[in-house]
Amino acid sequence: MITNIAQRINDENRALRKKNEELKNQFKAQENDRELLVKQLVLQKKENQKLTEDIKANKEFLEKAENDRDEEDVDLDKLDEDITRKTNNVSRNAASAV
Repeated sequence: MITNIAQRINDENRALRKKNEELKNQFKAQENDRELLVKQLVLQKKENQKLTEDIKANKEFLEKAENDRDEEDVDLDKLDEDITRKTNNVSRNAASAV
């Protein structure tokens, strides 16, 4: 009877130790997973920051290019006016000479 109780306690202790070891292993695996996820999160945040900076730089470049294009358009308009004026002056001078 006492031996039966001792045997049952011993078996239960063995099962609890096994379960405890499994839980420790599971906990360690979860810690490792968490550490990996934190590292991935940090890397992702750095990559997002870099991409955000790239987007900002590209927007600034695009705005500058558009402003430069607008200035070139204005200069081309002025050039067209100058050419038209000079052509008219040459035509008038040629007509006056005749």
